[in-house]
Amino acid sequence: MKLSELRKGEKARIIACADDIPLKLVEMGCLQGREIQFLCAAPWGSPRYYRLGKDYIALDRALTERIEIRKIHEPETNLATRR
Repeated sequence: MKLSELRKGEKARIIACADDIPLKLVEMGCLQGREIQFLCAAPWGSPRYYRLGKDYIALDRALTERIEIRKIHEPETNLATRR
């Protein structure tokens, strides 16, 4: 799945990045295995804001189409079992 497909608040692990992504993005830690979370998008859809580790980044939507991810499914808490 592409990074652009994440919904607000969802987290994912980066699987692969296209060879032509900016070097600065790689230097900031946009690497295979890193966790990334979609925070929000500008009203017109781009840029899109993400948390990458402890950093916050804004990416153009076209760039997010070139980053492959795997969504992280967090376990749901069941209140009935917490007695």
